[in-house]
Amino acid sequence: MVEPGRIILKQRGTEWHEGPGVGRAKDHTLYALQKGRVVFRYDVASQRRYVTVSDCSGVEAPLVGTGSRTETKQRVADAVDAQKYLSLNHLERRDYVLGLAKKLDRESEQEKKEQLAARLMQPKRATFSLVDLTML
Repeated sequence: MVEPGRIILKQRGTEWHEGPGVGRAKDHTLYALQKGRVVFRYDVASQRRYVTVSDCSGVEAPLVGTGSRTETKQRVADAVDAQKYLSLNHLERRDYVLGLAKKLDRESEQEKKEQLAARLMQPKRATFSLVDLTML
């Protein structure tokens, strides 16, 4: 968990780019803009690495590819139909791979939502009650 203003990453140049909830200083230092969990991601479409701060609501920032660069590339490579890929020209190949990456990302987001819903419905989950403090 990071607090707003906390330095997440010091770097020379922009090896990592700022995503939602992250700011960049003049010297390319990345710092948190909101309280939350730091998430490192690789975006297949832009071929960039991003740092985001998730507010722990279970809804992640909309970037393609939620794992590391290696994991994302492996997932896309496993989903590619080799015969179809080889029959396309270079521009069609790019569009085909980006389409697969976005499809995998949508499936991953759906899976995350299902996992979050299952976690919220666990019987041993701690419960709390809201108290109206206006009358105190």
